[in-house]
Amino acid sequence: MSTQKQPFKRRIYLPGQTIFKQGDRGDCMFFIEKGTVRLTRSDASGDFEIGKVLAGGIFGEMALIDDKPRSASAMAVDESVLHEVPGDMLKQKLATADPFLRKLVQILSSNLRQSLVPPKPPENS
Repeated sequence: MSTQKQPFKRRIYLPGQTIFKQGDRGDCMFFIEKGTVRLTRSDASGDFEIGKVLAGGIFGEMALIDDKPRSASAMAVDESVLHEVPGDMLKQKLATADPFLRKLVQILSSNLRQSLVPPKPPENS
């Protein structure tokens, strides 16, 4: 029998339950064992869905990569079993990664975050 400590907290979320909110500080990311998670963003015009993450997927990683607040809210669509991956674990892995790959991950995260910002409407001239 292994005495190694399991690094991930297993959490169960019910349909409609909020996992985190846009603007929250991110200290972990999530791996979906079972279920579906809906990601939404809010702006002055309201809330809009930016995607759904299914079993086997991950979400919440961007806040760990760039140390910025959560760029979206996450909510369980159905009963979802999630594994909470500590931010320190991802940061340790990135710190020991090849510098080129580390920079590539940071650039991809930044590009994705920028693509989530809705374009400003043109000003009337």
